[in-house]
Amino acid sequence: MGLNLLYCAAQVGLEAKIVEVEVSFTRALPSFSITGLAGNAIQESKQRVQSSLLANNFKFPPLKINVNLSPSDIPKQGSFYDLPIALLIALNGTCNLSEITQQNTDSKPPKIFAFGELGLDGRIKDSS
Repeated sequence: MGLNLLYCAAQVGLEAKIVEVEVSFTRALPSFSITGLAGNAIQESKQRVQSSLLANNFKFPPLKINVNLSPSDIPKQGSFYDLPIALLIALNGTCNLSEITQQNTDSKPPKIFAFGELGLDGRIKDSS
């Protein structure tokens, strides 16, 4: 099974709640959408992710790309969702999670977290 799920977090009051970032690729007119109560900064993430990947010579597949941030009832804000979204699109299901973690396929795979804002040139921006 290819990698189509990473984890991030959303701030809810003083707590951090785990957010699943998942992506699907379907044969349809090419498009890119983000669902799951995503705020304006996350909707703008589409442009940052596209520019960043193109700056690194990534060729977008002619598919419909849908990114879901779940659970959908938690509001999500911020640009740190850029990196997990870009990684999932770039890997496009080609990377096997058990190869990354070198774990036995019988055991439950660990949760892999990714956080980061992307620059238009493909850099991961410093948080300071």
